[in-house]
Amino acid sequence: MYFTQLCFILSVSTVVKSAFERKNECLPGNNHKRTPGPEEGTFGACHEYKNNSCCTAAFTQTLSASPIVKVEDTYWNRCGNLSRSCEQYKLSVECFYRCSPNAIYWKNPDHPSAALHVPVCAEDCDAWFEACKDDMTCATNWLTDWNFTKPGENHCKMPCKSFTEIYKDGKGLCEKMWGSTFLYEGNADKCIKLQWSAGDNPNNAAVEKIFASTSGGWSTVMKTAFADLILISCAVAISSFF
Repeated sequence: MYFTQLCFILSVSTVVKSAFERKNECLPGNNHKRTPGPEEGTFGACHEYKNNSCCTAAFTQTLSASPIVKVEDTYWNRCGNLSRSCEQYKLSVECFYRCSPNAIYWKNPDHPSAALHVPVCAEDCDAWFEACKDDMTCATNWLTDWNFTKPGENHCKMPCKSFTEIYKDGKGLCEKMWGSTFLYEGNADKCIKLQWSAGDNPNNAAVEKIFASTSGGWSTVMKTAFADLILISCAVAISSFF
């Protein structure tokens, strides 16, 4: 009887244990902490991450003044200052990359300090485009489409055009402005929010939904198949006793 119960427990735990374990690390990079945690100092921006942040309070002070002209070596105003609404979305992207403890789940294997294919909620991409559609830019991909000087400063190599001309819609904006960093995701249960009202970070739950079924490299199908194998092996073992 005990052996039968043990077999059942093993098989069930194989399926039930989601193996989702929250990563206690941050993306490597300038101004990134090694591990996420609360910040004691005053946040100038990115307030939604203050209680569990991958960036320092000091860094957020560089994002506190509007209009934001420059972050590190990158100028935001090569085609004029961004509108306030557009700036807020670009700021949200900056905060996600620098401060979010969830960015690590999409670490780019070829460029560890970057993120790859983060599924951003379609409604966020569309709202971002709506906020920026009349703003101007001279780069489609803000990571690469510049003439960079030796100090690393970005300068236009194409004429300034409206976001509408460059990106067409929310999908184009999300999937082009930061190269392969983001994907336009229509499944509202498995996507990342760029902005949300005050309260708990909704992306924590989204990350669990996205990765729980494949954590540890085992899909739900694989786990179920392995559980079935355990049950069959147990049944054979039990029958040998009788």
